Amino acid sequence: MIKTVNVTLKLQEEEIPAFESWLRMQADVVDLKILPEDRDLYENDKHYKKLCNMVKKAKETKETYYNNKRM
Repeated sequence: MIKTVNVTLKLQEEEIPAFESWLRMQADVVDLKILPEDRDLYENDKHYKKLCNMVKKAKETKETYYNNKRM
């Protein structure tokens, strides 16, 4: 059975192209995103922080719903 795995890594910016190329040769990459550095925005913008918290809550709710339906 094939499973989908999601991993978050921290890499030096200049290492990303080579890593992405290597990864794509090793696995069937479904999605690869470069996450924005949004710490300052999160800490200084109340609306952005609220949006992030809403996304987090939505993901938790979705995961709970999925887990309850699997049983």
